[in-house]
Amino acid sequence: ADCRKRVKYWVTALQFRVSQQQRHELGGKQIMNHVRSRFRMADINGDGLLSLDEVCQMFRSMNCFQGDYHLNEIFREFDKDGSGNLNEDEFVELFRTMMHKRPLNVYFEKYSILDDVLQERVMPWDCLCRFREEVQGDDSVCADSIAKELQKLGEPMLTEGHDGLTEFGFCAYMCSQSNSIMKPEQAYLHQDMTKPLSCYWISCSHNTYLEDAQIVGTASVDQYLHVIRSGCRCVEIDCWDGPNLEPVVTHGFTMTNKISFEEVVCALRDHGFENSPFPLILSLEMHCSEDQIVRVGQILDSTFGDMLLRHPSHGHFGEPLTSPDDARKKVIVKAKLQHHSNSVCHKVGIDSD
Repeated sequence: ADCRKRVKYWVTALQFRVSQQQRHELGGKQIMNHVRSRFRMADINGDGLLSLDEVCQMFRSMNCFQGDYHLNEIFREFDKDGSGNLNEDEFVELFRTMMHKRPLNVYFEKYSILDDVLQERVMPWDCLCRFREEVQGDDSVCADSIAKELQKLGEPMLTEGHDGLTEFGFCAYMCSQSNSIMKPEQAYLHQDMTKPLSCYWISCSHNTYLEDAQIVGTASVDQYLHVIRSGCRCVEIDCWDGPNLEPVVTHGFTMTNKISFEEVVCALRDHGFENSPFPLILSLEMHCSEDQIVRVGQILDSTFGDMLLRHPSHGHFGEPLTSPDDARKKVIVKAKLQHHSNSVCHKVGIDSD
């Protein structure tokens, strides 16, 4: 059961990635193409089948490996032909099954009908309209407008005649941007972005590098990209002394692994402005020795260059904070170095306060 729960988390992540790639337009064809491409990536020996070892490696790469016993359970459930491998269709069936969300079952049962031809339950557009009115409190839609909006989904999310949703489609639709809780107009920039940064709520992340638990969790560069693509504009980087005078990022005094500080900032440089042009804030929690603090400054300077937002030459005290609009495509670094000498701060190129 625990393994199935983790696989569902993985499927949710796949759905998110697909929706990002399609600019939030979740389509059945795109989802299936993406799932099949993941299958081919996991098919290491290229035989068109996923062996137990290949699935093990795939699960390990997603940090959801639960041991041979749990994987054998998954194989027995989805290995329909009993070959000891998963072919591409069986892998897709696993994905489709995992996308069924049990909390939605009661609603699908209530607002769907039995299709005599397909011999399965489907949700026609008028029933979906009634669901949105009675359950979601949205009385501004009609069956025709819903049908027009969701025709882009395609099979297997739509019925064969494109006159409603399958159970698979209903589950996917409920988690898509088409069913966002936000008003569509609020999804686009509509605020004045010329005021000082202190006038705005800024989406921040704590211990950004961690994929899971703080004590024994996994640190990864990919986690930074995940939170950035989710809308975060302020990430935390815990800097510690690493080998060969190269700083690392980790959760100190725990079993968390160490990742390269330079790899983190390079990834943020390359991907930090994919979803937003507004400034990216790096919050450095500094645990480094003086030599490696200097190295941190060198890495930041060489990696970001003119992207770094620097203090004006005449100083910054008494000056208003920059605005998001003025700081587009800029990187703001904030850190506390008050316990270190002024000479170190001078080498790094910042004020000690």
